[in-house]
Amino acid sequence: MGKRWTTEDQNEFLESQISDFLKAQRESRVTRFYTALHEEWFIRWPEVDSLFPADPDSPHDIPTPEQDAELQKAIQKRKNVSFPYRQSKAMKLTIL
Repeated sequence: MGKRWTTEDQNEFLESQISDFLKAQRESRVTRFYTALHEEWFIRWPEVDSLFPADPDSPHDIPTPEQDAELQKAIQKRKNVSFPYRQSKAMKLTIL
């Protein structure tokens, strides 16, 4: 398996969503699935924390227009990642 872009916690979260994703595919409700997935993802792991790590004892400053543009691009990039699963040789669903 290649390098993972997720942390262990993020990977576990995505693995827990596989059955809901497959159900959404069967019911032609993938857009609704992704909306809920993205909402939960960004509550758990705000992109601003990843992009602009802050001192844990102080809140984030208001981003500059340049930082805000960079943040919006990062959020869109994260949303454009397809639900990362595949069928492994052992016929077990595995997060990429």
